[in-house]
Formats: sequence, C-alpha cells, structure tokens
Amino acid sequence: MYAIQRLELEHENILAFTNYAQDLAISIMEGAEINRDQLKKMVAFIRTYCDGHHHKKEEDYLFKRMVEDLGDLAVKLVRQGMMVEHDLARKCVIDLDGALDAYDQDPSPKNRLEVISYLMAYVHLLRDHAQKENKVVYPFAVKHLSKEAMDWVDQETKAVEDREESKKIYRDFREFIKEIPQESQD
Repeated sequence: MYAIQRLELEHENILAFTNYAQDLAISIMEGAEINRDQLKKMVAFIRTYCDGHHHKKEEDYLFKRMVEDLGDLAVKLVRQGMMVEHDLARKCVIDLDGALDAYDQDPSPKNRLEVISYLMAYVHLLRDHAQKENKVVYPFAVKHLSKEAMDWVDQETKAVEDREESKKIYRDFREFIKEIPQESQD
C-alpha cells in the first residue's frame, strides 16, 4: 500500500496546486496582469512534479502491473482511460505554454483568454482525474492485484522516492508551495 498512499498524497498536493491555479485564473479574468514568470514556474511544476514524477510512477509501475496482470478490464481502464487523460493533461500544458508565448508577442484579449482557458482546462481535468484514480483505479488495483504485484509496485515506488532526484523534486515542490497563498491550499 506504500505506492497507493504515496500517489494519494501527491494527489492532495496536485489538488492544492489546482486551487491556486484556479485562483490565479480568476484574478487574471478580473483584470490582474498575467505574471509570465509565475505561470512559467507553474508549467515547470506541472511537467516536473505532476507529470514527470507522479504520472511516471503510475505509468511505469502501477498501471504496468495492472495491464500485465489483470486483463481486459484493466487494459480498458488504464490505456483507454487514465493514459488518455495523462496525454490530455500534457496537451493542456503544451497549449498553456504556447498561449503564454503568444500573449508575450501580442497581449490581446484573445491571447489573455487562451491563457485562462488552458489553465482552467488543466485544473478541471486534473481534479476529475485524481478523483477517478482515488475512488476507482487505486481501489481496483488494491483489490485485484496479487500481494506479489503490489509488493513490486511498492518497492519500485520506494526506490524512486529514495533517489536524490525525487528528493530534489520534493524540496522544489515545498519551495513552490510556500509561494502559494494559504487560502488556495485549503
């Protein structure tokens, strides 16, 4: 259960981030300037923590064993569900990054709207995605994967967490979170 607990904890962090992102989108909608540096930090956070760390562990370990060990239902749930959503999240981030660049070149209302739209698309997708994983995918894995398979997922996840690179990601995450207003974290 180590891996599942770790992934759920990361979801809590990601959901706190989505609250902050929504608050930022609202402030931009209400007329605040687009802080390019802050939004680029957010894009980097998403790519490093949400995707490069969290989604990678799901894809490389948990989902891998589910697909290998649990048959067609797991294949559909993982490949045609969760993996598709991971790819959609990546597309939202690419589009957000591109919208920021376009806004830099032309700070028009259209480009401002694009920044808000892609930021909120990511927020809504990740909130829904985390809920599906917490309520459906993870319990399904715990219920149906063998103890041996779950032990392997736990060991592989622990090995990732013990790497210095992961420790740096968490240090960077803590620094990033310190910048987020407390009300966004609730």
